[in-house]
Amino acid sequence: MKRFSALLIFILLLFGSVAFAGEAQGKNDKPSPGKAAAGANDYIKRATELVKRHRELAEWCERNGFEEEAEAHNKAADELEEKIKTAKRGKSAAPTKGRPDTPVGQNLKTFDAVWKTVRDKFYDEDLHGVDWKAMYDKYLPIVKKARSKREFYDTCNRMLGELKASHCYLASEYVWRNQFGNEFRGKASLQAGIEIQKRGRKFFVRTVYDGGPAEKAGVLVGDEVVKVNGEAPAESPFLVVKDGISTAKRALFTLKTTKDTPVALELRRKRNGKIIKKKIIPQETSMIEAARNSARVIERGGKKIGYIHLWHYMRKDIYWALRRALTGKLKDCDGLVLDIRGRGGSPKTLFRILRVFTSGIFWNKDVVLVVDEETASAKEIFAYHWKKEKLGPVVGLKTAGHVLACAQIRMPDGSVLFLATGDVPRMTGGVRLEGKGVEPDVEVTESFEYCAGNHPILKKAAEVLLIKMNKKPVKKKPGRWHFFEDPAPAPKPKKAA
Repeated sequence: MKRFSALLIFILLLFGSVAFAGEAQGKNDKPSPGKAAAGANDYIKRATELVKRHRELAEWCERNGFEEEAEAHNKAADELEEKIKTAKRGKSAAPTKGRPDTPVGQNLKTFDAVWKTVRDKFYDEDLHGVDWKAMYDKYLPIVKKARSKREFYDTCNRMLGELKASHCYLASEYVWRNQFGNEFRGKASLQAGIEIQKRGRKFFVRTVYDGGPAEKAGVLVGDEVVKVNGEAPAESPFLVVKDGISTAKRALFTLKTTKDTPVALELRRKRNGKIIKKKIIPQETSMIEAARNSARVIERGGKKIGYIHLWHYMRKDIYWALRRALTGKLKDCDGLVLDIRGRGGSPKTLFRILRVFTSGIFWNKDVVLVVDEETASAKEIFAYHWKKEKLGPVVGLKTAGHVLACAQIRMPDGSVLFLATGDVPRMTGGVRLEGKGVEPDVEVTESFEYCAGNHPILKKAAEVLLIKMNKKPVKKKPGRWHFFEDPAPAPKPKKAA
């Protein structure tokens, strides 16, 4: 009955939305400027009221377990907010000139599209106080002089950086397809299974996917990358920036690969050490496969420590990878190191994974959570609730502070604009994590450079877990937990008469 009532209210609200939208536009196709302005103001006022009602109903549905209805209400509210933004904005910029069939013309067309998309869809209608037209005028001459796609993307990302907001960058078509698009769809991509980070003037292997081509070739986290296919990393066309600006101090890169073409790396495992040569043969792989491969048992101090790395939260496949590991390979372990370093993903997936530990059904032993400065977005919300529920120590570095809702929008040249389209404090009980992040309980400041695959954060996590396991265990009672409301307190025992 409750579900039927929620659906009925939602349908009535939708009809109301359509009705007043038609009224706001007016019966005449071409109203006078005065009437048009009055109609727009009336539309904005009534739409704002309806957004508020949708949000209230969404909260009610969430509290009562109607997740699908809550999502529908929030979606309707989001759509109305987009219409309100469109009604409020009237800014424009003159289109740039340039033949679209030339590299310069294509860049200009994409630059225009990026600028207009931000103007129309950025989550803050005031654009964080930035004069967006001035940014257009500032960066247009630089775009015209760009000598390569890398320079063009760097320029666009510098402009997007003026917004001082997370989830705002332009990714190349290659990066989108191989690092994001296929992962969203649960498909494997031809890749080297490695991420390389610029740290100062040097480049280091930051990430090696478990069971991937780089791991099979013997590449280790912490290796210094001296050359890629015979060229210095800074000059190599095989290094493609994942997000942000390629010249940034901590820029993150992936290797561009083609079928049947090995990638030759020259590495140093020790500072000023001898050169080690490795050849990576690209293969079809994915982060979900890497998560499955990461599950392993480590013997330490007479205890069995389970380990798994959840590379992202983009799909529920990652949830099933965790479930199967906990009930299979890791079920006899005394404790668990849960590694969530890396990208974010879907709110639905993060709360599914959180319930694995809050319910106590699939795991009720000690756990240590691992985070770092690349832990972002949905994973930061996960880390926040992990600490709030006191599920175990958090070890590593402060998270990225990149916690805004994000849309991916295709641009004319095939690149994809990642754009912040909403704030999400309701997922953290009103606490805003954007720009703040989540602090670890145990901070590890030691660098991973030249660590020869033995990451200092993972070493510390194992130490913390051993200390926790050797203390007197506290038996956890299985129980259900819901994100939107605190569990009811247990009734107090009655005093004997």
